[in-house]
Amino acid sequence: MGCDSILITNLLVSPPDSILVYSTICKGDSILLGGNYQSTTGIYYDTLVTSSGCDSVLSTVLAISSPNSIQVTKDTSIMIGESINLLASGASFYSWSTGDIGNIINVSPIQTTSYFVTGTNSQGCESIGIVTVTVIREYNVYVPNVFLTSSSHLEHNRLYVYGRNIELYEFAIFDRWGELVFETDDITTTLRQDGLCCRYGEGWDGTFRGKALNAGVFVYKITVSFIDGTIISESGNITLLK
Repeated sequence: MGCDSILITNLLVSPPDSILVYSTICKGDSILLGGNYQSTTGIYYDTLVTSSGCDSVLSTVLAISSPNSIQVTKDTSIMIGESINLLASGASFYSWSTGDIGNIINVSPIQTTSYFVTGTNSQGCESIGIVTVTVIREYNVYVPNVFLTSSSHLEHNRLYVYGRNIELYEFAIFDRWGELVFETDDITTTLRQDGLCCRYGEGWDGTFRGKALNAGVFVYKITVSFIDGTIISESGNITLLK
């Protein structure tokens, strides 16, 4: 036997793939890139394996999109039975707490009400605006149904009791498990930012035992004595937004 045998090998070298992609997330969000969750602008690299077993380098250019600042109608007052248009601007799409969509809605509340609108920009990032419509009566008490702790508006980032001719009151807030998270009877009176009377106490900042609470729905109870001797008790829900 003893014959020679020749082995011929054809070697094919496949170059590594290199892929460049662009990604945009909203400010405050994060995305898994480079082995970690990223939330800042930059270029991040991931090494993958192609079907041929070669390395593939994925380069992601990450941009952060900040939501547009929403402008809404300033807090205003109407007499009971009147209506008013509320206007929002600064976003591409608007969704109101009333269920309406669009940048303008008409409301006719029978009691003082805070309305919030969520604005979404073209990248899908959201921001929130709030406007309070005060319904004027001779004697009244009002607890907002929503507040936003990150709002730059003093009367939207804390929860106050509002009203007129209040002599005494007891105000308590409970979480959904019935635990008391805030209470006050502080009758200190100041004018609202629109110059109308009155804002009571220092307000609740959305914390409990020094720690910020998560966004959610809380229950309030309030008993008020007016200067004419009338006493009323009310309860309702409060939505805390972050």
